Amino acid sequence: MIKPFNILFVSSWFPSRIHRFNGDFVQRHAKAVSKMHNVTVLHAIGDSNIHKREIDIQTYPDHYKEIIVYFPKSKFKILNFFRKYTAYAVGAKEVETYDFIHAHVIHYDLFWVLMRRIFNQKKYIITEHSTAYYGNLSPIKKKFAQWLGKHASKIVPVSQKLVEAMKKQGIQGDYTVVPNVVNTEIFSPKKEKKHPGKFKFLHVSGLKEHHKNISGQLQAVKQLAEKGYDFEFHIGGNGDLAPIKQFIKENHTNYIHYFGALDHHQVAAKMREADAFILFSNKENQPCVITESFATGTPVIATDVGGINEFFPSNFGLIIAPKDIDSLVLAMEEVLQKSNFADPAQMHQYVHNQFSTEAIAKSFDEIYHSIINTQ
Repeated sequence: MIKPFNILFVSSWFPSRIHRFNGDFVQRHAKAVSKMHNVTVLHAIGDSNIHKREIDIQTYPDHYKEIIVYFPKSKFKILNFFRKYTAYAVGAKEVETYDFIHAHVIHYDLFWVLMRRIFNQKKYIITEHSTAYYGNLSPIKKKFAQWLGKHASKIVPVSQKLVEAMKKQGIQGDYTVVPNVVNTEIFSPKKEKKHPGKFKFLHVSGLKEHHKNISGQLQAVKQLAEKGYDFEFHIGGNGDLAPIKQFIKENHTNYIHYFGALDHHQVAAKMREADAFILFSNKENQPCVITESFATGTPVIATDVGGINEFFPSNFGLIIAPKDIDSLVLAMEEVLQKSNFADPAQMHQYVHNQFSTEAIAKSFDEIYHSIINTQ
């Protein structure tokens, strides 16, 4: 049996008591890797409600541990930078040993990682999820990202589109794409409905307007209803429901149903109950909800942004232009009229082969061995 590596995950985004869902896809990567290697996650975050540093250490089965260091958050950014750097240094003392670092999301959090490379010769790889590279980075952040990329053993974005965007920002390095994880045990395929009822469209997200175009979705379902179609639109997640409630109130709708934050089991259940999932985003990379929906056998209507079309078989749904409400209405009509999509078992198998815990763990294992073998 091959000896497992000791890997230190350091992430700028990670779930905590401050941000419950922030970077949960990073957590899923870490847990996937822990099926083959020993993983410790280190994360530092400011908390305005504390006056001294606190360390939360959680140990789980499958060789997995999380260390979250909370530091007193200041109104001065420069002070927070130094407090965060110190928090990472303090948290690292709780780590017994590590062979190299797996960093996630280029941000100033990773300055500590860069210093470990320069002064301690600790190799690192970077997995990137952020959509920031499709826009204009500040000169300082661009230079910092280029510096990090230069010293990284591998840069591992979640889509090829993100690779291209990072290269356009001048971030040079050895690139390999590894997508986000889907727990295919939780997101299992649906069974045929005995009593179908009304057609159900579903949207689940953080409900950020600038990102997910919530208002565009609401306008589209209103237009669809005005055409006489009988359906339900279920929308919710870990975000602000007020605009949705206001829309329902102003338009006197009875076809829009909202809900709050859900755990993964609840999201999977919602997807199995739905007839189609909608992601009308203005920007994305490789969103987990699309492959999660596929895993449940639910087709998707999504916009052609980021790396979505890289992982979207043609018979699994429809891809439309972003911000085009008329196209969304037409796509919803097409789905309502029973488009010929793949069966749930085929959709689930596709996700299992490419995005399951086992598949992603194997991809990272190959990268880790390539790093160790070049030492």
